[in-house]
Amino acid sequence: MDEARVQAYLELIQELLSCPGGQEAAVLTQRRELVDGGLVAMMGQVAEMLRREGRPNADWLEQMAGQVAQRLGMPSPPQPPSPRMGEGGEEGYQRFFVGLLQTSQEDWGQQEPVWRYLSQNLQYLNLNLIPVMEQGVGQFIAANPESALGFMGLLENVVIDLKDFPLGNRADNLEIAIAGYQLVLRVRTRQQTPELWAQTQNNLAIAYGDRIRGDRADNLERAIAAYTLALEIYTREDFPQDWAMTQNNLANAYYARIRGDRADNLEQAIAGYRAALDIRTPTTNPLDCLQTGCNLGKLGFTLGKEVIDDQTGWALALEGYQVAMEAVEQSRAWATDDRRRQEILENAIGVYANALQCHIELKQYDQAILLTERARSRHLVELMATADLYDKTAIPEPLATYLQQYEDLQGQINRLQNPPQDSGNLASSGSSLRPETLRVVKSRSEKLQDLQARKIDLWQQIRRLDPILAGEQEVSPLSWPELTHLLADLPTTALVSFYSTNDHTHLLILRKPIPGGEPEADQNPDSPLAPGDLGGWACTVHTCKNQGYQQLQTWLRDQWLIPYQNAMNAYGRKDQQPFQEWQNTMADRLQELADRLDLNTLIHQHLQGIDELILIPHIFLHLIPFAALPLSPSASPLPESASPLPEGEGPGVREYLGDRFRLRILPSANILKYCHDRQNSPSAPLVPFSAYGSVEGAGDPSTDPAMAIARSLFEPIAQHFGIPDQHRLLDLKATRDRYHALITNPQIQAVHSIHHASAQLDNPLNSALYLADGTITLGQLLSYQWRMPQIQDIFLAACETNLGNPNISDDILTLGSGFLCAGARSVVSTLWSVDAIATTLFCQFYYYERQLGRDRPTALHNAQGELRRQTNEQVATYLQKTIKSLRNPLKLAYEDWRKQPIPRPESHPYRVINAILSTLDTKASRLSKNPADFQPFASPYYWSAFILQGLR
Repeated sequence: MDEARVQAYLELIQELLSCPGGQEAAVLTQRRELVDGGLVAMMGQVAEMLRREGRPNADWLEQMAGQVAQRLGMPSPPQPPSPRMGEGGEEGYQRFFVGLLQTSQEDWGQQEPVWRYLSQNLQYLNLNLIPVMEQGVGQFIAANPESALGFMGLLENVVIDLKDFPLGNRADNLEIAIAGYQLVLRVRTRQQTPELWAQTQNNLAIAYGDRIRGDRADNLERAIAAYTLALEIYTREDFPQDWAMTQNNLANAYYARIRGDRADNLEQAIAGYRAALDIRTPTTNPLDCLQTGCNLGKLGFTLGKEVIDDQTGWALALEGYQVAMEAVEQSRAWATDDRRRQEILENAIGVYANALQCHIELKQYDQAILLTERARSRHLVELMATADLYDKTAIPEPLATYLQQYEDLQGQINRLQNPPQDSGNLASSGSSLRPETLRVVKSRSEKLQDLQARKIDLWQQIRRLDPILAGEQEVSPLSWPELTHLLADLPTTALVSFYSTNDHTHLLILRKPIPGGEPEADQNPDSPLAPGDLGGWACTVHTCKNQGYQQLQTWLRDQWLIPYQNAMNAYGRKDQQPFQEWQNTMADRLQELADRLDLNTLIHQHLQGIDELILIPHIFLHLIPFAALPLSPSASPLPESASPLPEGEGPGVREYLGDRFRLRILPSANILKYCHDRQNSPSAPLVPFSAYGSVEGAGDPSTDPAMAIARSLFEPIAQHFGIPDQHRLLDLKATRDRYHALITNPQIQAVHSIHHASAQLDNPLNSALYLADGTITLGQLLSYQWRMPQIQDIFLAACETNLGNPNISDDILTLGSGFLCAGARSVVSTLWSVDAIATTLFCQFYYYERQLGRDRPTALHNAQGELRRQTNEQVATYLQKTIKSLRNPLKLAYEDWRKQPIPRPESHPYRVINAILSTLDTKASRLSKNPADFQPFASPYYWSAFILQGLR
């Protein structure tokens, strides 16, 4: 066997060991060229190596090798012989068996104590136990015939726990279990205890179905025979639940059956699953319904295009997956805890992914795009639904009290995190802490931990009173009319929904077809250019082949998010090099992503005539600046049928997706629906600057030069556009209470925030805006005391305000989405830590565009383009203008500073302004070293962090 073949076998085995449960067949199908006797032999060798090293999965891999061998018509790999009785001999096995019975009896129905006992006595868990067990059972029955039936119940419990025991030799465990069930059936006869007899027949059948030793075909025949016997007692009329369970199990056996006609076996399996689902419904028994629905779905999914029972496997799979999804949603609705709801959806996300694939294979793209909404951002959607409910009704007790307590706890945390500076706290050298200071710091840390824990508990109490969690309200899935209504008045806008399955990433496109279609559309009924039969809508799919979860999403996590986290951690330690490296590699990462998504094909085949995209990313795609995804030249020319792009566009200018399209990006279409419902329009009105408020600096400028610079740069913007002074919270005046008063002021319709913020990826609810006296957390924004139903616009010109750590169910909680939840119609936010000067310039350009009447996506598009095109000369002029405006204030401040007694205060305005001027002079000097036409902000790092969510 050549080395390359061996390496290929080992890679396939590793893939089998790491793939999600139930996907093994798909893995083997994808690598079918490697499925041969050599693979079986290698699996056996690896299993033996794993066993010698005491590592898990050895038995599982050995069993998988046996199944592959059976499929190939080979004999199963030889099993290692059972060990000799060794030390202790037969008496040791007897003591072990008696101890096993006693453990099960003392902890009746508890699996964990039995497994603990087994794990402590693994040396006795082998085939030598079977004759000892048979002898011990026979002796007990002979001596205690009146207790035989009760003893059989105990023995069956032991055997059930042993069969499922994950340690030891799996093949031996199953042989012991089969022998045990057969012993039980010697006493539990059909005549004396028919129901218990049927129960044991079902359990015996399960063990035969799992059996590793013996001929696989024979084992399955024995399983079918035992299930059939059980059904003679378990009738639908007398034992409906047991009947349904056994029908499901029998269907599994027929699905796996080797003997007999394949079509007949499959039809028997389908009939069994359908029969079971008559009893196992989503509303009566969702967990069992999920199991059987998935079984039927898996059968159909495996068949694929193959026709059986007058339908394709894809349609059959949808039949099963549909009830499975209903079962998941029923279980989730019954859960009264956010975490449990999240777990239920995450554990079943593969059902949604497989159902999506079925819809796509059947060209049911309208159903596919609705399914993506059904599977994503459920938690955030429910938070928005409840928040909007409290726009119309008063917050009831005890919820109102809990919300106030939550605010009070956050206030205590803020006071501890920002203690008043006291000269007695710090050592005079500034380099070490006194012993009493160490005690103070330790005490403060302990108090903070306690307050954070109390805040988490209180949040859970608040959420339990949520009317949706409590079952008083229900959030219905997005319907087709609701989805299409979002685009009803936008003929050149397309909604693009991303979704990664195990194998591929699909982009589902919803748009209006081009009137009259195109010649190529007449020849291709699937073309998005053809008039659709979906009520005047066209819905198509662009599939990125072999870019599934592992290939794309894991790559994004490892190549985008984790390097950024590492860079920011290093930045916090004053090491700026990793962050610079992250910026420098950004272009390469975005180019690779554009290639993986095959954007040119997407545009050519699906987006002709479109000039605006509403993007619904999936999982880690939420973190990507779509505006900066590069396009190759062939995608750049604009077709004649498209609407004109904003000013400044033309040949040679377009390089990125954001040049070709105006962009809005949202967690889900359902979120956009809530924004629409608040406004009853796809567009929010243009807010006059007299109705704006701003939060600037939000701290002590003498201790925060970066924010002082941002504040000084934003000052002329605020003056130019006329934001009223009474609506501006500057520096130390930007406190939490004043922020809350501003954001909930009925006269304020828009708020601009330019200050510090950060995302907490490990605890999103602690993501925060930093103000002069503490923080406003995402948890507070999601509470109902921070409702702001009058707010049209939020501009978060701060770091990481739309950065989150999405999970497998695609719920991403960010500060930006928190403001949407709180009532805002539109939010501009950032994907990473942004540059202060570039951000302030971007704000200026954006507001100029808005003042001209541009809608939000156009204003964002033009502002990004303008920032990119800024030259050294223009930026230097901008800085010099700011520097000049500060010269006179500096002179006045200096005169006052000279009059101050020595030592003069560090926080005096003279020192603050002088520090700002020094920094700006340094930046202007650096710019002057480059050519005048050099574009300092051309890198996507500077301009593409800003994204728009919500209405136009």
